[in-house]
Amino acid sequence: MPSILTGWWRAAEAVARLISSPRTNVARADAAAAGVFGRSALVVAASRALTALTGAWHASVTRRIVVRAGDAIPNTAVLRTRFAAVAVVVASLTVLALQALKPGPREPLAWLLPAMAIASALLVAVAGAARGVAPRERNR
Repeated sequence: MPSILTGWWRAAEAVARLISSPRTNVARADAAAAGVFGRSALVVAASRALTALTGAWHASVTRRIVVRAGDAIPNTAVLRTRFAAVAVVVASLTVLALQALKPGPREPLAWLLPAMAIASALLVAVAGAARGVAPRERNR
């Protein structure tokens, strides 16, 4: 049908919609939804659990160890990268040693992933060391 015949109907619907539906205060509706959500049993339980965990974390020995270990990590990006690479090498060597001590039959290629992690970490450490050297010192 041509739009001239149906246009009056669309206009009438739009006028009826504007007259019959109240204006929505979006901020008030959002605040009401947030209030309902904030009072729900799930959010209240999660908030209590988080409060208990936060208190336990601040009083824990693990937190003190993590803070001390954080002080031992170097500040520059190159040294942090090398530190992480050394940690990966140590972890992978530990996995290889535990696999060697494992009783029973050995899986065929169980050593491959730790060995690849060691190779990758050593590559990152060497690349970080080369990147950390000043350009004039590389040419010597």
